[in-house]
Amino acid sequence: MSVDPVTHNEDQLEPASCSLARIPTELLAIIVGYLVKKDLFSVALVCRRLNDVATTVWFGTQRQYQKTYSAFSPSRAGHALPYSSFKDLRLCLVTKPTIPYIKLSLSKDFAPDFREFLRYFDTLPRDKTPPNVQIDLHHTVWTRSHVRDADEYDAERLNAFFTRIAELNCVTALHTCTESELWLDVKGEDGHPIFSPPTLTTLTEEYLKPLSESYSDWLIRSANASPVDKLVIAYPDGSILLRLHLPKLRDALFNGGKISTHHLSLFLNQEAHSRLEELIFAPNTSLYHEMPDEGHPMCHTAMQLHPGALPRLTSIAADTDVLALLLSAPHAFTGLQRVDVRLPYYRRPGIGRDLRRIFSWVSEIPSVLHMTLPLEELAHNDWEYLTLESGEDPIVLPHVKKLVCGGYPRYDWSIRLDQIVVFFPGVEEFVMDRASWKEPRRLDCVEQMREQWPSLKRVVIDGVRYANGE
Repeated sequence: MSVDPVTHNEDQLEPASCSLARIPTELLAIIVGYLVKKDLFSVALVCRRLNDVATTVWFGTQRQYQKTYSAFSPSRAGHALPYSSFKDLRLCLVTKPTIPYIKLSLSKDFAPDFREFLRYFDTLPRDKTPPNVQIDLHHTVWTRSHVRDADEYDAERLNAFFTRIAELNCVTALHTCTESELWLDVKGEDGHPIFSPPTLTTLTEEYLKPLSESYSDWLIRSANASPVDKLVIAYPDGSILLRLHLPKLRDALFNGGKISTHHLSLFLNQEAHSRLEELIFAPNTSLYHEMPDEGHPMCHTAMQLHPGALPRLTSIAADTDVLALLLSAPHAFTGLQRVDVRLPYYRRPGIGRDLRRIFSWVSEIPSVLHMTLPLEELAHNDWEYLTLESGEDPIVLPHVKKLVCGGYPRYDWSIRLDQIVVFFPGVEEFVMDRASWKEPRRLDCVEQMREQWPSLKRVVIDGVRYANGE
């Protein structure tokens, strides 16, 4: 007979306080004492079957319970459960598969919560694959203790915690929400940093933020020893980039800070990083071009990338400042298919010039089929800089087949459309996400684009699709 699982609301995830759970062991012993010996094993079998049925009803299907018990937090934010819920999982270690993925959010005074997880982890059958564990450390984890020699005490406390994390041998991601914590560099009596936990070897995502020299050194060692395929790095200096060696790396996000084109070139030129597929620069990230020392030859381009250095890179997203420098070595991006252009974090004059440089570099990368442009944000003088300058050859990108912008360009739409068509004569699909046009205006716009854009096959405005023949 099949048993339908119960569905739980968030406030029903705690087992009810019932009389059955409170039956004293002594009373159970008296009841069993009335049974003849040959019935004892039958009772055990019935109880095991009852456990199977009860846990199936309580936990639901495998998909349901694996989703329900995948996130734990002391604040119970979102769908996260309290750490006390780990005792539920200990009830079904034999009858249920392990949870494949668990996210732990830890904050101040996290020791009791982490112990609950360890109790569950330590009881997992050794023949079962342990869960992949992601640990999010709230900034309060780094709150200082009010004791004498707090630097040494806290460094030892966190060193013990991260040592235990390394011993789990299943932590795939470690997120840290805090700023500089230089006290982690405090040294012991032997002259070495107290904070020096064992290297992690199971990371698949690396969130590298230079809190201190010791912490950064540990994360870099862990990243290089792990199969990291996703890197998020904030405010890196050149030495950090040059120490990373990540042969499994697929996605890289630079999330803040200033990066020199020299150090970025060395990082991207590594053969170990030739498998990169996606490169993203957050809006608060900037590149700067170091001028060569006196006596060294002047570089013709900002980025010194080898031809074909990134053959698998298919997508780049960054603002105009970054892209104007990054794409200055177009021969490195032989497989690039998509370029997402954003405005800088701090808008400045010359965006039109940067866009023109970007168009020029992209025109030399025939594999690019998709571009996203902030056309709706361009000011009048940006369009003036972007359009043809005297004595220059026209820039044409006939290989771009899909063009996306947030809304319609400001000022005269007809004039701007003419200019867009000149740059992108081969576009087959044009998308505007935030045009906010009513139906009559929208249809007029579509007809105008069809007339001026012979290659155009599809127009999507605010999610409404218009194809030729419709």
